[in-house]
Amino acid sequence: MVFRQRKVVRRTDDVAWGWKYATYLNFFSTVNSALNGCGISASEFHLLDNVVTGSDDETALVSAAKTAFTNTSQLFCMIHTKDNVRHRLISIGTSTSVREAILAALFGEAASVAEQDDRTAELLQYVRQENVDAVDYLKQRVLTKIAANDASSGERHGSATAMD
Repeated sequence: MVFRQRKVVRRTDDVAWGWKYATYLNFFSTVNSALNGCGISASEFHLLDNVVTGSDDETALVSAAKTAFTNTSQLFCMIHTKDNVRHRLISIGTSTSVREAILAALFGEAASVAEQDDRTAELLQYVRQENVDAVDYLKQRVLTKIAANDASSGERHGSATAMD
């Protein structure tokens, strides 16, 4: 299911969108309630056991979904994640060649689960060697999203890969 508020028009970056935790929680609670009252036994068919939400990591949305659906898994949009990494690396002055190498390592060829730890270590070592002030950001914000997606989907959807 995808929900898009068509009446909201973004005019400037400083306009408040009005989407806060309470708004998302109301929406997800309504969906939860509808599923429980749909005439099909939600518990019998385990409809609410494997709810998966996806977002660009909007904190309010993720928190509200986890509250309304206690067993929810969260998938993160890797296009948004890649764009966020690119913007972060640009904002801290990372050279184009280093930035593109980091992006290729994060979102390029998928690694097997067995290779993931070694490739992640290689990526972080490369970032440190290039004096890019992004190790904590990558560890806490990016690699955790990739790992969460991998755990939720059971597949590889882009990962840290070895540097050339």
